[in-house]
Amino acid sequence: MKVHTGKETRPEPPEGGQPPSATKAQQGMGTGMRMATDMVVATLIGVAMGYYLDQWLATQPWLTVIFFFLGAASGFRMVYQLATQKKEQQPSVMD
Repeated sequence: MKVHTGKETRPEPPEGGQPPSATKAQQGMGTGMRMATDMVVATLIGVAMGYYLDQWLATQPWLTVIFFFLGAASGFRMVYQLATQKKEQQPSVMD
């Protein structure tokens, strides 16, 4: 089915998938950007939580350090899950 956008006609993207113009390289870059964002955000949330708990409980800098490592571990876990999920979705050479 074609979609008319005024000046040009282009094919409709498949249901629930990427548009045909998205190449494997673009999909890989998107996955890499998501992994990097997950790592940074998880670490920053951990540091922020530790910092504010340190301010509240007057335990500087211990909770900030502990929550930094917990946030980094959470980021690594999210990246690992995303990487294994992508790996499982790819068809194997043996199939």
